[in-house]
Amino acid sequence: MRGISFKEHFKNLDVFLSAHPEIDLKVFDKFDSGNLTERNYLIGMVLVKMIEDRCGHNKLLEALNTIHTDNDLIVFLNKEFGIKENEINTVLRTYIKQYASDGFKTKRWESLK
Repeated sequence: MRGISFKEHFKNLDVFLSAHPEIDLKVFDKFDSGNLTERNYLIGMVLVKMIEDRCGHNKLLEALNTIHTDNDLIVFLNKEFGIKENEINTVLRTYIKQYASDGFKTKRWESLK
């Protein structure tokens, strides 16, 4: 899938998720999205961007070094962002929909222009 923008990958994932509302993204590595970009990479990008944008690079490094399980991630999201376990699916779907519409850009990439 080379040559496809992040925006297009997120559009494909958003369309897929819209067709499958039963999928709960809090266990994002447990569903098959067919021939789409590996969804856990895209969802991982959402999480990395969310942590870095809201908490900074040091908190991102801390998260990468301390989150090893789904439960670790659930606890981290609640502690750092106030996102409850039953809200994770909605929050991630909202970000995916935003990136499908507006594209995916990071602060660092923007500063390189």
